[in-house]
Amino acid sequence: MKHLRTKDTKYNYWTLLGNEEKRGDEVYVECKCDCGTTKFVNFKSIIKNLSKSCGCYRNTLYKKTKFGSGNTNWKGGKVIDSHGYIEIRHNNKYVKEHRYVYEQHYGITLTPNQNIHHINGDRLDNRIENLELWDTSQPKGQRVEDKINFYFSLVEEYKNHPKYKYLIPQTYYNIPQKLFYDIPVR
Repeated sequence: MKHLRTKDTKYNYWTLLGNEEKRGDEVYVECKCDCGTTKFVNFKSIIKNLSKSCGCYRNTLYKKTKFGSGNTNWKGGKVIDSHGYIEIRHNNKYVKEHRYVYEQHYGITLTPNQNIHHINGDRLDNRIENLELWDTSQPKGQRVEDKINFYFSLVEEYKNHPKYKYLIPQTYYNIPQKLFYDIPVR
């Protein structure tokens, strides 16, 4: 079968523009890709389907098949990490499901010193009633002054948390904070 090298003939993503070059024994034709790229392409590679586009087709195909539901290994966006926690795909990255569930339920963003604990010990059970917030920012010092200052900093951090704000007595807001924060540290 003879392939035409006439202007405006379409092969895959390539449209022939009519100009030809001979490079050694090979014929190169000027083509325009559907994405707008223009270049000289070996005509044999076009008719043998070795060159379907300037590379945009491969990139499109790669994006469809490499990531997400287009990938043959796609398991719904959930994986179990090496520590036994479920990770879910969110905004093109994997996040711990128990942290995500907690943040979405309470409308907060967890800080690095806040851990979500599974009450029943099952790391795969991410129901909100099985999750509780643990704080790991406790200072290492044991002096009373340090503990009091830490208490007030902890109250400040959690006073607007939807689950814990009711635990803070209203009288707390009437105590002059300056008294406690200005305790001299030895």
